[in-house]
Amino acid sequence: MFLSLHCNAALNFAYGMEAYVWEKASVNGNYSMNLASSLLKEVNHNLGFKNRGVKYSNFQVLRETTPFCTAVLLEIGFITHDEEAAYFLRNKNTKAMALAILMGLLKS
Repeated sequence: MFLSLHCNAALNFAYGMEAYVWEKASVNGNYSMNLASSLLKEVNHNLGFKNRGVKYSNFQVLRETTPFCTAVLLEIGFITHDEEAAYFLRNKNTKAMALAILMGLLKS
């Protein structure tokens, strides 16, 4: 399993979490989609982050990894959103995010 964690950025008032997978038709595509959905569901349920959904992307890290294992790129929030940026400045919140991600991994 490959999980890449990122913080997103936008010029508008975007907020929430989204996950990217390569393409469903790939060898591990269904597994990647299930993992991405599980991660978003857990973080939304436990921490209240908006679920922006699972999206397909041709990111190199996904394209090169998915043929070998389940692969998800997870955008855990927007650093350009004042409330989400402030959330990650507190140590207890990063631990809560890590725990929610772990629960999503275990439930996938």
